[in-house]
Amino acid sequence: MSFKEEDYRGVPCILVYSESGSPVPEGNAEGVTGGRAPHHAASSGYVYAENGKGNKFDRYAHVFGMEWKPLYEPTHWIVYARQKRGKDDWQEVGKFPMTSNMAEFAAIGMAYVYKRDYSLHTRIVGEERDVDATAPEQTA
Repeated sequence: MSFKEEDYRGVPCILVYSESGSPVPEGNAEGVTGGRAPHHAASSGYVYAENGKGNKFDRYAHVFGMEWKPLYEPTHWIVYARQKRGKDDWQEVGKFPMTSNMAEFAAIGMAYVYKRDYSLHTRIVGEERDVDATAPEQTA
């Protein structure tokens, strides 16, 4: 099993060795026990490791010759909203193609408009979508 985390766009990433591109397995020789995919565009992400003495620490992934590889490159920003925090009943409320350079700002704006209703919570996720997807189309 390999390490999998979502990056700042909500895109699932796996931790791979930079040179070979193969997934880093649990129980690896480097002592890596997990990590965090990039949390902003300029980040390379972190790995959590443990040495033979039981000391735990975190480092940038490239220190170990590793990187977080996205499973896909998103084509759209998707805005989701839900009524209650404890439930996983997210509803898609907007879709913005990344071909528009204002798509991210449009998605943030829509999320903010929905969030102004205090009973709703929102999130923005980068997803790979087919052009013919049936989700409500928004223009940026």
